[in-house]
Amino acid sequence: MKNARLFQYLLIFIVGVLFGLIYLYLFQADNLGFISRRSLKSGSVWTGESDTQLSDAIPTPKPPLKILFAGDAMFDRHIRQMAQKDGYNSIIDQPLRELLLSHQLVVVNLEGPITDQPSVSLGSEAGSTNNFIFTFEPAVANFLAEHNIKLVNLGNNHITNFGKEGIVSTLNYLYQEKIEHFGWVASSPDLEEFNQEFLVLELNDYLLGFVNFNQFSNQSFDQTLETVKQMKNQVDFLIVYTHWGTEYAPEPNAVIKDQAHKLVEIGADLIIGSHPHVIQPYEDYLDARIYYSLGNFIFDQYFSDEVSRGLLVQLELKKEQVENNQEKEIIKPSYREFEVLMQSNEPVKLIFDYTPGLAPGNQSK
Repeated sequence: MKNARLFQYLLIFIVGVLFGLIYLYLFQADNLGFISRRSLKSGSVWTGESDTQLSDAIPTPKPPLKILFAGDAMFDRHIRQMAQKDGYNSIIDQPLRELLLSHQLVVVNLEGPITDQPSVSLGSEAGSTNNFIFTFEPAVANFLAEHNIKLVNLGNNHITNFGKEGIVSTLNYLYQEKIEHFGWVASSPDLEEFNQEFLVLELNDYLLGFVNFNQFSNQSFDQTLETVKQMKNQVDFLIVYTHWGTEYAPEPNAVIKDQAHKLVEIGADLIIGSHPHVIQPYEDYLDARIYYSLGNFIFDQYFSDEVSRGLLVQLELKKEQVENNQEKEIIKPSYREFEVLMQSNEPVKLIFDYTPGLAPGNQSK
């Protein structure tokens, strides 16, 4: 009798564990907003079976997928001061907030680590060493999540400002808010374990590839080309988010243009550039779109019109059936541009839409 009761308790325990695992698989992963995360770091691919089951039902058209890309986001110095005074919701205006929330995913370049360390740049002299050392308060992670910024590029020249501890802290805070990341973060051997050059996410039945090229590290451009080449046939749409170029330059130089063209030729569908802090022209090359620099998104640079404006890019993906072949689909991308304005002691403002097809310098305001 005692053994039978022990067996009964053990059976209840096993069933409980199984239900817990099923809950985590079906619900917790969905809370991220992604069906699955497929990290290709070190050449491995997560190959969990899809939630989607085959069915004889007539397929219904999938709604288009809308992703919004923004440039450099920096939450120290004057931005931190504003947030500490009036809260983080005060740093962007309501129309911009609504735009972020209207997309399935928002992607930005997170220009620094998230830590609980005190700021060294707040109140520092402009141009001094400390003025360029960033750390963001833990509340920034919650701000990102609440505004639908669920994917960040960490491959930039400020993510290591607080060393290894800063990177570990950043990853922990992002994880707590269910925010994904990718990026080649560093050159030094003790930080190489954090380099995640590429990431694959499944979102709304689209398999999306994200690759980072960080010019300001030991990341080889040839290696990045090889990564793009390998990923091309594994995803539906491949985005390369770069951190490159010359600060404040209005045009990309010949080296950057050559690199962008090579990335497209090897398989990139879209290139999003960051780091110059100003908007640079975009280009259609072969079947791809190249945005050489989106400029700033949230940043406290107000010293010129060029740095105080930033570009937002909306990518819309639609699946269409091939004529005379109902079993085959093609993916058609389309783009729309928006502009934001940054001013001292003011929230970042959404100021107008770009006219499709025109270069930024030719837009009417």
